[in-house]
Amino acid sequence: MATLPRSRTETLKLFNGDSLTLNLKAVDDTNTAINITGFTIVFRIGTLNDEDIISYAIGTGITITGGPAGEFTVQIAAANTAALIPGQQYYHQTRITDLSAVANVVTVLSGLVTVSNSLFI
Repeated sequence: MATLPRSRTETLKLFNGDSLTLNLKAVDDTNTAINITGFTIVFRIGTLNDEDIISYAIGTGITITGGPAGEFTVQIAAANTAALIPGQQYYHQTRITDLSAVANVVTVLSGLVTVSNSLFI
């Protein structure tokens, strides 16, 4: 049976129009890295109404930087965060899928997104 990654909750804080890089690691309940080689990864920022504002996958904003070590990066572009409205309620989720014989789908990171107004927009 495959070991499933642990899920965690974190609030992302950013200014609209800023870039943000998330360096993430998939680990199990004992904090041991999970080999994510061959997995799919999706990151989304959206509203409670299921409206995706920002969506990335491997090759379009997500890079597996160390598959055996469970390491991957989400690069959120400034052009995408410019669309976020300060004071609006947003949520984020990062979901990984193990495409082996039994497809395990786990949300490894989720939480609120707090957007502040930038003086540069």
